[in-house]
Amino acid sequence: MRIESGGNLLLRSTDSANITAHSSPYLEFRAGQTNGQNVSLGKIKGYSPGGWGGDIIFETKPANGQVNDTTVERLRIRESGGITFNGDTANANTLNDYEEGTWTPVYSTSGGGQSQTYNNQYGVYTKIGNLVTIHFNLDISSSSNIGSGDVAITGLPYASGSTSTTTNFNRSPFSTYDVNYDSTDGTQMHLYIPTSNQTKLQILYSRDNSSWFVGTTSNFNIGTGRTIIVMGSLSYYTDS
Repeated sequence: MRIESGGNLLLRSTDSANITAHSSPYLEFRAGQTNGQNVSLGKIKGYSPGGWGGDIIFETKPANGQVNDTTVERLRIRESGGITFNGDTANANTLNDYEEGTWTPVYSTSGGGQSQTYNNQYGVYTKIGNLVTIHFNLDISSSSNIGSGDVAITGLPYASGSTSTTTNFNRSPFSTYDVNYDSTDGTQMHLYIPTSNQTKLQILYSRDNSSWFVGTTSNFNIGTGRTIIVMGSLSYYTDS
């Protein structure tokens, strides 16, 4: 240990023979008692998994009533980015992203031609790892053309995952105001992401004793010249 000329406190390992994988000296926090006993409350360690990279490990002592220096890893900042918890070092369990932001929902149709004026296009999202949760309020003041074909809400902040496994989990109820439904195509509606690598939501009808039916301008008719509101939330997986 030494204090460098720039004022930095340097803890250096002497394990030069095993530089590919070793632990450095650590910063320790201790607590003493009136009887002279003292224990380690926690440690901050450096660890090299190899390749001249370095993890930073945080350990704490469990409240087990024992006077010893046993500490347990609680959090690790990985040299490759991200954090893991409680001694877990698996890549799949590394939390490497947290993000909050906004996005702009837009009414769209597969056949095109739609033309809308909006009171509000409000969307927010939270991304934790590869899971994105969105909320939106799409408020259309009027439409001069509703378009044609399948109805969609575009503008998702991240594309859906590249595999069918990550895409097929996405189903969520939603609310509408003054939309003209065709109940013969179903009475229960859900938002869903139709396939992988998509930045749009579509509408899916559930029908009694029958297959699903996609929402179109015929069975999900927003009409012209009237106010329409669509509100919803959904969580989905992304590769980003």
